[in-house]
Amino acid sequence: MAEFRRIRNEGNRGRVESMAISQSQNLLEFSNSRMESQDFTEALTIQPYKVYKSVETIFAANNVLVSIPESIAYYTNLKTLDLSNNQLTEIPDCISKCMNLVRLIVRNNFLDEDSFPKTFPRLTNLRDLNVGGNQLKRIPYEIMESENIENLQLGGNQIEMFSRDIRMMKNLEVLYLGGNQITEVPPEVGELSQLKVFVLCDNKLESLPASISQLKHLKSLLLHRNRLTTLPVQIIKLKNLMEVSFFL
Repeated sequence: MAEFRRIRNEGNRGRVESMAISQSQNLLEFSNSRMESQDFTEALTIQPYKVYKSVETIFAANNVLVSIPESIAYYTNLKTLDLSNNQLTEIPDCISKCMNLVRLIVRNNFLDEDSFPKTFPRLTNLRDLNVGGNQLKRIPYEIMESENIENLQLGGNQIEMFSRDIRMMKNLEVLYLGGNQITEVPPEVGELSQLKVFVLCDNKLESLPASISQLKHLKSLLLHRNRLTTLPVQIIKLKNLMEVSFFL
């Protein structure tokens, strides 16, 4: 185990604290420590060079972070970043320098549809994105441009509709949109040829497009607690469909 020092000013007195890093697991663990943004910046910046190159996972969930520091870009081999349950309002441009990032978890923050940088699609290795429990009213275009994402979690936002541009996400296997305000699903959703799980429960849907029958790999379709009275008859074509919830 290695250690870093975190310095916090309290009036005229500086307090030095030590926190442990598990380098054997290539992990930095800061979760549940009441860490503020300044502390997080210092903790990431003060590491030795070898840590920048070796760390693959950073956990900093359940803190009071309001921003992601520029120094996150030092971690060039970072694969998993969990910043859930904080107070983030934006994802900074510097995140796009973490080119090896595979999993980004930013659920339960204060992100909206304008919180993602234009450079976000440069994260070409990103496969798993969780933005549930934020303040999105639509799916950000920058997310839909990230066409290599396979698992997209957007539950518990305020999304009212999603654009035809969703068809850009050709590799999506899981699309979770439960607990939003969606009234309409665009026909282009039928172009998500790899989709296996489609969750639309707890929305305001009154109908589904017939194009949903094009989702040949679909196994699970969750539609309960909507305003649906019928389903497209073409749904019978979905030979791999194993789970459908409708009336609950």
